Amino acid sequence: MNSSWFQRFAEIPGIEYQGSPDVDRQQLPGHDHVPTIERRVVNGERADTLWWPSENGQTSISPARAYAVGDLRQVPVHEILRNVYEILELPGTASDYHFVIQGCIEELWRRRRDNADIFPEMEKLAWLDVRLVESCPEAFTFEGPEGPQVYAILAFSILIDLYEREGFLHEALAIADRAVRLLQCEEDRQRLQGRLATLEAEDAG
Repeated sequence: MNSSWFQRFAEIPGIEYQGSPDVDRQQLPGHDHVPTIERRVVNGERADTLWWPSENGQTSISPARAYAVGDLRQVPVHEILRNVYEILELPGTASDYHFVIQGCIEELWRRRRDNADIFPEMEKLAWLDVRLVESCPEAFTFEGPEGPQVYAILAFSILIDLYEREGFLHEALAIADRAVRLLQCEEDRQRLQGRLATLEAEDAG
C-alpha cells in the first residue's frame, strides 16, 4: 500500500488547483492533522498503514475521508459542492480525494436533466480528477491477471460525453487519448476517430 498523503489537494504536484475562496480550511476539523506511518512487509511486499489522530487515539480514516457525506442522493447540489471543496482542503491520500470527487460528479451526472446549470461544475471537477489520476497513477493501479491495470475513472467518460454531445469531437478525442494511456476508453477513442474520419471525408468530397 502506498503511504503517500497530502496536507491538502492543492499540494499534489501537477494539480494546478488554487482552492475555493469560499472555504476557510482553518475552521475544518482535522485540517492540521499529520499521520504516523506503520511500515510492514507482508508476503515480501511493503504494506504501510497511515494512522491519523482521533478522539479515541488513532484511526486509519483520514480527515478528508471522515468529512465526506455518505449518501448524496437527498443532499442539495450546493451542499454537495460545498462538501467536496471543503474536503479538498483537508489532509488525505490521492484515493481519498478521487473517491470524493468521483462520487460528486456521479451524483451531479444523475441529476443533470433537472439541473442544467451544474454542467460547468461537473466539468471542472472531472478535470480535477483527471489531473489527479495522471499525477498519481500508482494510487489507481493494481496487478491484474494480465499485468498492471488501472481502476475505471468515471471522469474520462463524463468529459468525453460532454464534449462529444456538444460537437467538440477533437476535444473529446484528446480526452480519450489521455484515458487510453491509463488503459481505458479505447472503444471511445476508436469511435471518435471513426466519426472524425467520416466528417473529414465528407468535407473533402
